[in-house]
Amino acid sequence: MTDAALLHTILCGSALFSHLLTGGTHSVEAYTHMKDSVHLISTQLQDPENEISDATLVSVAHLANFECISGNYDNWKLHIKGLHKMVMIRGDIETLDEDLRNKIIIADISGCVATLSRPHFTLTSSKKALTPNFPDLSEGFYNLAETCSFEMNLVTILEEIQHLSFLLIQTPLDIPAITTAITTLQHRLLIYHHTGYTRIPLVQELYCIAALLYLITISTSNQIFGPVGIFPHGNSTNIVLIQRLKALLDSRGLELEGRNTFVLWVLFQAGIAVGQYHDRTCFVGGLMEVTRGMGIGSWKEVERELKRYIWPEVVCGIEGMKLWDEVVNLREVDR
Repeated sequence: MTDAALLHTILCGSALFSHLLTGGTHSVEAYTHMKDSVHLISTQLQDPENEISDATLVSVAHLANFECISGNYDNWKLHIKGLHKMVMIRGDIETLDEDLRNKIIIADISGCVATLSRPHFTLTSSKKALTPNFPDLSEGFYNLAETCSFEMNLVTILEEIQHLSFLLIQTPLDIPAITTAITTLQHRLLIYHHTGYTRIPLVQELYCIAALLYLITISTSNQIFGPVGIFPHGNSTNIVLIQRLKALLDSRGLELEGRNTFVLWVLFQAGIAVGQYHDRTCFVGGLMEVTRGMGIGSWKEVERELKRYIWPEVVCGIEGMKLWDEVVNLREVDR
């Protein structure tokens, strides 16, 4: 490897991931390599005779990703804005090598999901169907789309998320197809949410946020991608999404009346995404309230309702049962 900045970036990532996997919160080694990489990149860019190389773009994309994982979103944004300028100088993101393009898009999308912001890069592929033949919508989402008059754009996203869920149960797993689907769908959901932020009805926005959380659950699934996942996430990744979802649920708009099964699905997606090692008391309490109102008392009954929407056992089953156990325990205390 001849690019010193890229070498320091790779060493930074190695130190950061090793630290995260052992439960650490701050890696001095990772910070040192990151600082060295930033210094070298700045020096390269100040020389007008130096062209912006693929190695420089990869380095900045990785640095942005590492800042996102560490929860430093201001630094992530600085890297992404700089990366966007460099890509525009090179031409356009669609002209780059596919592997390089994917690295840049992942760095952008990861931070945009965490901050619920509009993606900085436009994807031509994001406007194309992931598959020409969509499966029929599940009963729950079909009824939701019909009764809430979902726009065709959102119906298409529903269909493609259902197709992604179908890919998760195939043998062998098509990891490249799953990865592309996750990235593309995150991009589409963020664009949809940002474009109509001031006018999206409650149910549609709840679906957007819950779907983004569901995609995070898939992308960090050990069963699908191993212990690191395709988009390693720090502890702060879900905070903005969770806060927004809580605000929507607390509004208790008339649009949610009679939609207990949908709210059940949303609460399970949120509770699973938060994880059992973080505070998910509000979601456990919400599930207790909703399931009591529905007259549900067993996991089998809960699972039957969830499968009316999207509920792939491989990524949701075990974590869903753990979450239900917490609901049962709370019910016992609340008697």
